[in-house]
Amino acid sequence: MADYYLKKYEQSEYADFRKKHLRALLHAKKGEFDQAITLYHECLHEAKPDGRISIVSDLLEAYLESGEDDLIRELIVCEDQFLPADILVHPYRIKQAARYYKRKGVCQLSIGQMEKCFWQVRNVANGN
Repeated sequence: MADYYLKKYEQSEYADFRKKHLRALLHAKKGEFDQAITLYHECLHEAKPDGRISIVSDLLEAYLESGEDDLIRELIVCEDQFLPADILVHPYRIKQAARYYKRKGVCQLSIGQMEKCFWQVRNVANGN
C-alpha cells in the first residue's frame, strides 16, 4: 500500500527532494538494503548540510540491519560533515540530533564500541 501511494506522490506536481528519501525508507522496511543504501547515498550527496542528519540516521539503521559494521564505523567517524553546527537552535534540529545520537549509540553497542557509546552519552547529558 505504501508503495502505491509513494508512486502517486512521485508523479505529482508536489513531489520534491524527499521522494528519494521516502523511496529509500520503503526499501529498507522491505529488507532491500542494497537499494536503500544506494538511495541514501544519493540523498546525502543532494541534500543541504542541514538536511543530512535525518538521512544519516536512516542510513545507520540500514547499515545496522544489514550487518555493515565497517560502514557504520566510517559513517560515525565523519559525522562532522552532517551534524549542523547550530543544532540547538530549533526544536526540530534537536529532535533529529537526538534521533541520530540514539541510533549511533545502538550501532556503537552492536559493533562493540561500548566505551565510546558511554562517553558519548555522558557528553550529551552534560551538554557538551
